[in-house]
Amino acid sequence: MVCAWSSGTAEYVRMPEVPPPPRFDRATWLALLVVSVAAFFTYLYYFDYPAVPFWDERYYIVDAQKYIHGVYFVDLHPPLGKLLVALGERLFGDNVDTTQFLNVTYWATTVPEGFSFAGFRFFPVLLAWLTAPLLFLLFFTITRSRVLAMLLCGLYIFDNALVVHLRGAMLEGPLLFFTVLLLLAAVWLLGTPPAARRRQRTLALVMGIALGCVLTTKSIGVVMVWVPIAAAWGLRRERRRALECLTIAAIVSAVVVLAVWEVHFTLARHLNPALQEQGFYQTPSPAARAFLQSGQRVPIAAFPALLGEALRYARWYDSARPAIDFCRTDEKASPFWMWPIGARSVAYWWDTDDGGKSFRYLYLQVNPVVWWTALAGLIAAVSLLVGSAIAPPARPLKHRFLLTMFTGLYVAYFVPFRWIHGVMFLYHYFIPLILSFVLLALVIDEITQLGSRTITMGHKQTALALWLVAAVACFWFYKPMTYYERPLTPEALQRRAIVALWDLRCITCPHADGLCTSAQK
Repeated sequence: MVCAWSSGTAEYVRMPEVPPPPRFDRATWLALLVVSVAAFFTYLYYFDYPAVPFWDERYYIVDAQKYIHGVYFVDLHPPLGKLLVALGERLFGDNVDTTQFLNVTYWATTVPEGFSFAGFRFFPVLLAWLTAPLLFLLFFTITRSRVLAMLLCGLYIFDNALVVHLRGAMLEGPLLFFTVLLLLAAVWLLGTPPAARRRQRTLALVMGIALGCVLTTKSIGVVMVWVPIAAAWGLRRERRRALECLTIAAIVSAVVVLAVWEVHFTLARHLNPALQEQGFYQTPSPAARAFLQSGQRVPIAAFPALLGEALRYARWYDSARPAIDFCRTDEKASPFWMWPIGARSVAYWWDTDDGGKSFRYLYLQVNPVVWWTALAGLIAAVSLLVGSAIAPPARPLKHRFLLTMFTGLYVAYFVPFRWIHGVMFLYHYFIPLILSFVLLALVIDEITQLGSRTITMGHKQTALALWLVAAVACFWFYKPMTYYERPLTPEALQRRAIVALWDLRCITCPHADGLCTSAQK
């Protein structure tokens, strides 16, 4: 709570720092529908095109087929995202044969003609689509304006990098969905009055489920353990309530993590000698070997040994990956300090029908209007926090706790990179990008005056509406590379490369970012 004196009176007013969950009235449902329809056409519509295995689909489709046929494997990433890829193919897949990659350890080099990707992509793309209405609810909770919340959803709906990546059988679609669900549940928990104990416990339960799903989708999700801790800290004045919610979230997330890994080991129960190390992937411990060679479903007693093998393999896999080499002609990785400006772009797939004069592309390329607006929101949020600490304003910050919480999460995301050896890519910035979207919403709601001019809700809505026009126009400019549409010549691609560090270039062109120095050559 923030305390303040009301203007013109001697009345003491208690101002809630975290707003309560919004009411789901008819207008809210209508706004949700508008956002969902818009996101449907950018994310979900015709998602099975193009029918080519772009980027990490080559890995996750191979893993999904192993799940479908019960073949044991371990991987760098936890199981949940790949389980969803397999479930989609099992329920909605059009492939009669799903055994093409059972003897493949890592990735598929070739895919047979007529292979369908619809089932494999179904759940990752579905969850990517459903992230949009979750973001609307988060923005609406912060701003209390449906119009502002709908306009802010344009950050997610019309970003080319998010759209092209999340329309594949990737892990980031589930990762972002569960992350936003976790953030929304935490904010709603902080805004729930103490008397609503049942709602508090329900939101703590949702936090635990969402956190468990984040932790079992990608390892970098471990940063999100700070969300329930931060929520409990925000409730610290009601110690019993805070401890109860934190305990519920911790227990539930642990149960989810254990359950997902147990499902993984139960489904992947048969050894395939054609795979790495005769199907063991590494030299296993005696306990793990005994259970794997038994040919039976994995009992709970085998869980510790098998989980240890999976974690050991993940560490080995990461250490075996190469570091960034900016002079490699096919290098697509980038350091984290380049991500906020959208560098570097990654060509996922390409082909030509005219002997190389032009190419159709699937390109991980940002919408600069979206990414630079998000970066501006991050800078503004930090400025508000630092400025209020140095020279407290006449009106206390309305969202001080949430600004601190989301800024802290943004910074904390990069801490584990100290222990990550392998190369990283632009899409590893997606979680901080979402956090910067939320920070932007907090800043917009926080600002009520610029200099001597009062900023009204109408001013904010008009400015965001104009911004959305620019964002959609930029989305359309890069759209051919997002949906694998018309071919682009090198000159057409160069016109879109407005920042050298993006390294946006034709597939036969040399690096354009200038990072390969003479000392590196």
